[in-house]
Formats: sequence, structure tokens, C-alpha cells
Amino acid sequence: MNPETLIRFEEDLPVRISAYSVKNWPLHSHPNSMQIIYVARGTVDVKVSFEHFCLMAGDFIVVNHDDFHYIKSEDGDNVIISINFDISYYQKLISHSRYIVFACHSVNVPDFRFNELAAIRRLIAEMADLQMQGPDGWKAGISEKAEEIIGILNDHFTMMMSTQDSLNATRCFKSERLLLLTRKSIQEISAECGFSDTKYYYKHFKLWFRCTPKQYRELYQPEIHKAEDMRALQLSEAVAALAGAEDKTVSDGASEQGTSEESVAVATAPMPFAGPAELNIIFHDPQDREAASKLSKRLQTLYPGVRVGVYESTKK
Repeated sequence: MNPETLIRFEEDLPVRISAYSVKNWPLHSHPNSMQIIYVARGTVDVKVSFEHFCLMAGDFIVVNHDDFHYIKSEDGDNVIISINFDISYYQKLISHSRYIVFACHSVNVPDFRFNELAAIRRLIAEMADLQMQGPDGWKAGISEKAEEIIGILNDHFTMMMSTQDSLNATRCFKSERLLLLTRKSIQEISAECGFSDTKYYYKHFKLWFRCTPKQYRELYQPEIHKAEDMRALQLSEAVAALAGAEDKTVSDGASEQGTSEESVAVATAPMPFAGPAELNIIFHDPQDREAASKLSKRLQTLYPGVRVGVYESTKK
């Protein structure tokens, strides 16, 4: 399997929807596509860049373009819906979309984003159903719903960092590709990614990946070469599994909370935020003060009643 796989899109459809049953989808990336991995049935383990997730039925995760990721399952008794979004098309909607990092997954997300996650799930189901049935105008319908998803991600799930932190993160993510796909030395990779000193590369890489560049290469370079063990499914099978998961969610919520309409409403309503009483933003470069202030105002909007502090780092 090519570890850097370009997704082929139809000329008039900037979205590709596929379904699979997966035991091992080896470590790879999609340079021209953002991807949503949605679990319609079963359980899978997913690694995306520096993060690991155990996704169950109803869970999904956004994989940014160029992010290396794999999907594994012990028995392969799962149904995965993969939705790829053509980055070049969505640049027309959001000019800087290629440079946005979406931090969106349905695992352990604060409750204030409940409605947005529910909307993405609904849109995924509607897109899959449209493609399966293929009525007149189905491509336009899918494109419209995909644009809604992009809008939700842009408005609610964009990763915010200071300019310097963003630059260092970008350098580290670029180095991941070189660690996995080349035999270049750590010193060569550090210099190629713009770090003035290898020790700074080690420092920032460990902040994101929780191990050294050498350890990361030893752990995950072999994953690139593992055999693919997965099979494509008819989309109708995925849609059926998706409907079954939704029915089970509703029935489970009703059985736990009672059977009245009021009880079901309580079971599905977003819970109030119960997070920290204080959030602190620490910036390292005085030039980032204005950006930190803007971030503070946004966080105060998202977390009413929570005190947000802005501080300049004293570390040199």
C-alpha cells in the first residue's frame, strides 16, 4: 500500500463516501483530502498523528490532510464509513482551509459541543443515504451537506495556537513524514524542518508525540509496511448498520431514563458544562499578546462564568 495515498474524486463531486470492514488499515496519509472516519458497527483502534483513540459504534474522528493514521481491530467485525473531502475544492469556500487544523472527535468532548457533534452525525447519515439511493440531484445534495460539515468544523473545531506554537507544531508534523518515509538522520530532519538546533526539535517533538523522534521512528515506521487486511463493503450495509446504531442509542437512553417523551428528551439533551473554574493562556512571544487576548475573549464566550487568564511566559 502506498503510504501517501491520493484520493480520486469525481469531477463534479468533491466528496467520496466508502464503507469498509477493517482488521488492519496500515499507517498512511491522504495529502489531498481531509477524512472523517465514522464507526457504524463494532470497535476499532485509531492512531492519528500523535493521538490514539478507541472508537465504538456512533463515534467518529476527523483526520486532517497529511495526517498519518491507521485503523486496527482484533476481529474485523466492524463497519467503517470513510468520507473524504477534496481540499482543493474547499479552498474555494475557506481560502486558508489547507492550513487549518481541525481538532474534532466524538470521544470525551465537552458537552457544550453536543449539538455540533449531533449535527455532524446527522449529516453523515444523510450523505450516505443520498449516495446509496442516488435520486435526481444526489451529488448536489451531498456537496451541500458536506459544505455544512466544513462550516461546523471551521466554526467550532478549529485548533487555536499562538503563532510560535503553531510554527513549531507544523515543523514537528512535517518531521513525522520524514521520520516515517525516509532514512534521513535526526539531525538532517531537524534542519530540514527549520529547527535551529536539534535539542529544540527534540523538545517540541516530545511535547506533541510524547516520545523522541528516534523512538517514534522505531515504533511506527514498521507500521507503514504491514499488510492491508480490510474489505470494501456495499454502502447499503453501512447505512443499515448506521440505522441500527441510532436505534440502539435511542432505546438505551429510553430504558435508562424511562419511556416518556420527557425522559427521552432528558437523555438526549446536552449537559451543562462542568469543566475547570479557571483557564490560563500562556504566550512566549510578546507579539502574540493580541492573539492571546482574542483567544481569551472567545474562551470566555464558550465557557460562561469561567475565569480566563492571559500571561506572558517568564521562561527563556
